[in-house]
Amino acid sequence: MVDGECVPNDDLLPGLADVQEGAEGNGPSGIRRYAGNDTITLSADGRFVAFVSAATNLVSGDENGFEDVFLPSGMGYPWPYWRSALLMNNRDGTFTDHSGSTGIDPPPGGTIRGKIGGKDEARSGRSAAVADFDGDGRLDVIANNFNDRPYLFMNRWPQRDFIAFRLQGRRRNRDAIGALVHIHAGNATKVRQVHAAGGYLAQSSKTVHFGLGDMDTVERCVIRWPGGHEQVIESPEKNRIHTVVEPAE
Repeated sequence: MVDGECVPNDDLLPGLADVQEGAEGNGPSGIRRYAGNDTITLSADGRFVAFVSAATNLVSGDENGFEDVFLPSGMGYPWPYWRSALLMNNRDGTFTDHSGSTGIDPPPGGTIRGKIGGKDEARSGRSAAVADFDGDGRLDVIANNFNDRPYLFMNRWPQRDFIAFRLQGRRRNRDAIGALVHIHAGNATKVRQVHAAGGYLAQSSKTVHFGLGDMDTVERCVIRWPGGHEQVIESPEKNRIHTVVEPAE
């Protein structure tokens, strides 16, 4: 992503996937609706459109403090190609698909790899993982695909403030799975959870990441560990990863 765009790192891995306007799909990520004006509106049940997506990845693409969504979608041969969506949070309960404008779709080299038995061999997505691969404070995406190499998308949106926490449990589980992290700044509170869920054969980083957007400072961080007890960190420094070890008692 350069100057607000997602640019595939061609030296490492290629590019990403294609959704059809007005299409509706049914898959593990649920029923979703794609409005033909490039705006995604959540359906009544709070879900929205992909074709057999095996992962739902939350990313803080532009670090504005609101989580965006990457949905790797599709199936392999003999299914047709299906676009994976990069859904940017409009901060009003809706998301806009930026997969085309960011360079994610269509993937470099096209959507079809070749033929198998006379049928197209689609380069559709399968699953993905999110992490800060180059340590610059911006979350990147690696996507695994049918019939192709994985794609690595480096985040090149303009850098903004962030804060992150890497938790180490001592009482219930060492990875602190299930811990809730709250950050407070003025009247704003943001929450993230350490979780082991990811996608099909995929696991994102367990480092809890917050894009801070317009927040000048973080007044405090409250960690609710899996056992239910809380730990408070006052005035944690922004633009760094804080390693926090759970108190023994």
